[in-house]
Amino acid sequence: MGKVLIIDDSNTNIKYTPENSWSSETLVGPFSNEYGTSIHKSTTRGDTMEYTFEGVGISVYGTLNKATSQGQPNIVFSIDNGSPASISAHNVGDEITSHILFYQSPVLVNGTHTLKAISTGGGSAFYFDFLTVDTAREDPVGDVIVDDRDLGVLYSGTWDQSGTESEYLYTTSKTPKGPNGGTATFTFEGTAIAVYGTTDSNGRNGGNATHVAFTLDGTTTQYNGIPNSGAIKNVQLFSNQSLPNGKHTLSFTLLDANICYFDYLVYTSKGGSGSGSGGDGSGNGGGGGAGNGSSSKTNVGAIVGGVVGGIAVLVLFVLGLIFCLRKRKERKSKAEEQRAAEPYALPTTKTNTNTMSTTAKTAKTESRTYIAGGTTTEQESTVSRPFTGVTSSFFDGGSPGRDSIAYTAMQQSQSSHSHGVGIHVPTGPDYRHPDMLYPQYEGMPSSGLYRPPPSTVLSDEPDSPAQPQYIRSTNEKSRFHNNNNNPSTNVNQSSPHSLPSQPSFTPHTISPPTSSFAETDSGLRLIPPPHYTAD
Repeated sequence: MGKVLIIDDSNTNIKYTPENSWSSETLVGPFSNEYGTSIHKSTTRGDTMEYTFEGVGISVYGTLNKATSQGQPNIVFSIDNGSPASISAHNVGDEITSHILFYQSPVLVNGTHTLKAISTGGGSAFYFDFLTVDTAREDPVGDVIVDDRDLGVLYSGTWDQSGTESEYLYTTSKTPKGPNGGTATFTFEGTAIAVYGTTDSNGRNGGNATHVAFTLDGTTTQYNGIPNSGAIKNVQLFSNQSLPNGKHTLSFTLLDANICYFDYLVYTSKGGSGSGSGGDGSGNGGGGGAGNGSSSKTNVGAIVGGVVGGIAVLVLFVLGLIFCLRKRKERKSKAEEQRAAEPYALPTTKTNTNTMSTTAKTAKTESRTYIAGGTTTEQESTVSRPFTGVTSSFFDGGSPGRDSIAYTAMQQSQSSHSHGVGIHVPTGPDYRHPDMLYPQYEGMPSSGLYRPPPSTVLSDEPDSPAQPQYIRSTNEKSRFHNNNNNPSTNVNQSSPHSLPSQPSFTPHTISPPTSSFAETDSGLRLIPPPHYTAD
């Protein structure tokens, strides 16, 4: 619970309607002691009093004038135009009694509210004295009321608790008997302070007045009561309205045997660092009174601003992070889509333009065998084999009747016309053509390579001297197209599939070769090249 402000009826923020129907008075009767020595009176049906405040509750106090004989005023109260409530009933006798609680609101939501009191007529006069507002704040601006039971009031000695309906919140604290029997102390921050209480009847003490010593910041002031008087309630025992704004300490103690009852005190707070040394006032709810100025909101505003600023920065950071992650994901997705739309190009390969027909062809082969007596037998067979069109590993074709470079290299001082270009091929047993991938299989002499002597000698043309021909081996790389790899020669122009005309072979009676060439040969087997015919 926060501090409770007291709002006097003379506050200019209280609106009286109609204004000329309300009268302002100082007292209702002798020793009634209305707060601030002022009160507003209404006797006309329909008179209205309004006050706007900030807080969580509000209470209305006034004076009853001989309630037993004249009755109570007929007033209804409402908050924010809500359900109306009637004035509270009191049994105070047929006297003038001030500080009577007329209305107390329920606990409200902290905020701005409006109290309205309307006279319905038919009862006694309505005497309005003051309001109390529960601000729900510890540092409000205005006049703060502190009850005698407030924890901010420190007591020493034996103080008895008492109270009646005409005392604030029905409570008072009775001073110890005897001089300097006990002390009450209160520390606050503000610019003014006043102490209120009840003086006992002094007729029982020989008519001596009550004497109380008040010490404010080391300065002592004495209160002297009225002699030969009865009990007086709501008496202002001490007041100082010109203090510098800051922290102050007030203490008081009884100086004689006459009893004094401490009821409440009021100090003026400028807000800021707080106002009052103890706990909350035990008032009846309230809030910063709009009439005495609004409560300080500096600290709350700074805190709220800091929290909102921090949340805003956090939100911006999170949004920036989400944006960056989204952009990164978009770039990654775009790159993946581009790679999917444009696959890697296959490596460029060179295509051999010297293509060959893969049509199966039939080849005639002749084989000749030596027979004792110097004659030979001749046998002709037809073999069907596919024509793969794969070129030699080192020979791209040449003129008809010519074999691989390996064979040409074996000729002694002869010229070969490969690709139609005349070149001189070196000779010798150790020669290796630079384009040969497998010289040991191309009929070239190599160390440790054994080749059996030739068994067949063929002639390319009739009646021509026998010429050694290269015998193809299944292990030799050049077996595919060393012959007839250039079909443009001797091709019948009338048909695109015609093959060169085949020469006729005439058997010869020859002896096994004894030429120097055969003797120096490394064991090649020589047969005539196959002749292909259209199937």
